Amino acid sequence: LARVGIANAAMWLVLDQLHRPTAWWLEHGTWDRVGWLGVSIAAGAGVYFVVLFALGTRTSDFRLRQS
Repeated sequence: LARVGIANAAMWLVLDQLHRPTAWWLEHGTWDRVGWLGVSIAAGAGVYFVVLFALGTRTSDFRLRQS
């Protein structure tokens, strides 16, 4: 749980830095908005998983386990 919390905090910091005000979204064209949204999603997800793996989470930890 602590690893996920730290990864969420790191993702939030990145997304906070990439934040654009509402006026920016209204002034720019569709492709600019789509591009920026794609960059934001990729950066947020990338940082989240990099931090998880840096803290010792492995891909096998994501598998569903039978009870």
